[in-house]
Amino acid sequence: MIRRIESLPGVRSAATTTCLFDPNSSVTTSLSTDRFPEPMSANLRRITPRYFETMRIPLVAGRTFSPDDAIGSPPVVIINASLAQRLFPGQSALGQKIRRTAPNPPSTIVGIAPDVRDDGAAVEPQPTFYSPYLQANNVYLSLLVRAEGDPLSVRDAVRRAIWSLDRNVAQSSEKSLPDLMRSAVGAERLQMLLLSGFGLVALVLAVAGIYGMTSYAVVKRMREMGVRLAFGATPGNVIVEVVQRAVRIVAIGLAAGAALALIAQRIASLVVYGTARFDVQSAALIMAVLFVATLFAASVPALRVRNVQPALLLRDGV
Repeated sequence: MIRRIESLPGVRSAATTTCLFDPNSSVTTSLSTDRFPEPMSANLRRITPRYFETMRIPLVAGRTFSPDDAIGSPPVVIINASLAQRLFPGQSALGQKIRRTAPNPPSTIVGIAPDVRDDGAAVEPQPTFYSPYLQANNVYLSLLVRAEGDPLSVRDAVRRAIWSLDRNVAQSSEKSLPDLMRSAVGAERLQMLLLSGFGLVALVLAVAGIYGMTSYAVVKRMREMGVRLAFGATPGNVIVEVVQRAVRIVAIGLAAGAALALIAQRIASLVVYGTARFDVQSAALIMAVLFVATLFAASVPALRVRNVQPALLLRDGV
């Protein structure tokens, strides 16, 4: 099947794996070594020789599987970097022996693969054990095809190549890698959109609150501004003093809010694993928006002083 698919126009390479790229469908196995005789759990991936090439996953060390790694040849495996570090700390894992549960014979480690998130973007990379599909196949698999252009453009040709071998084979699902990546982070993207929406609503409410309170405070000082104008103060000086006072009060509040946000983030990072660091750029943008709202709220009513007689301000206070 692999040979027929790779001979199709527009196909660069093809491979299979028993990974379904679904966090709820990962297959595990038990492993042990001479140093660690107690069985430990690891993800199991049975793959064909060009799997890492098709997925563009460069090995950390060693080699990939070859067509010679088949039934009747010495058992070989590839393990990921985290499993190698766990089983063979401070030394090379290449050439070491590793065993699966009986009756599987010991296998020689011929390659070290990097840690990958093939169980989903939200799932931390787990210890992973890669076995040659040609040495121990499985009843189900995922077919991976790397195309020259749009991968869906070769979909029908791949189907026909499979059906030329067995008409009873049916594909359960077909996705391009970008679609698979988008679906893998679908829940996280929804959470991000919801949190962003709540944050935007909170920002709008904060802007409306600051604008309303600042405007109200400035309007309440109209009589005071009338008195100052009556005693010879210029409208410009009055406006500057009013705006400076409003800005000073809001600046103190913004500084206190930023400090409290930083403290809350530090506390959250100690309680919740993987909490993002304090986003200085977002905090600066939010503070800038609130600062501009304050300037606008203080300036608009204060500028009315230029066009109103002091006597009217003293009489009406508006």
